[in-house]
Amino acid sequence: MQSGSPAAGGAFSASYSGTDLFTACKPGNVSIRRNGSFQFDGRGQASFPFLRHSKENGKLSSRAQQSVCTRWQGGAKLTSTAHRADSISFTLVGASPDKVSYVVSYGTGKFQHASGSGTVTFMRTYGSKSTYHSNWFGTLYY
Repeated sequence: MQSGSPAAGGAFSASYSGTDLFTACKPGNVSIRRNGSFQFDGRGQASFPFLRHSKENGKLSSRAQQSVCTRWQGGAKLTSTAHRADSISFTLVGASPDKVSYVVSYGTGKFQHASGSGTVTFMRTYGSKSTYHSNWFGTLYY
């Protein structure tokens, strides 16, 4: 973006579906303690032209302690399927893996000057294959 040029973007929404690997966080003494992990990989679309058709992947984790699990944190990346050089990476943080806050970490290609924040909700479905659906809402400027 050139100095003095207005930023593109504004209200942002996106929706993705795909497969996931989930391990619940379990606090307790060392013999039963288990860290949490949520990895996801899917495809969908976003409200901006350069991410209209895109893929999403990322990971959240939580560390088990004696009486609680730490907040869930990690990252995600949205990449255009038409122009792989156009992507945005996000930092994710939340009290549970079902709803986290996002902040843009950095972008590439058309999104090299990206900024923004919002929330992501995840809905997981269990069966012979674990799947998820995510919804992003917030702001994105580039």
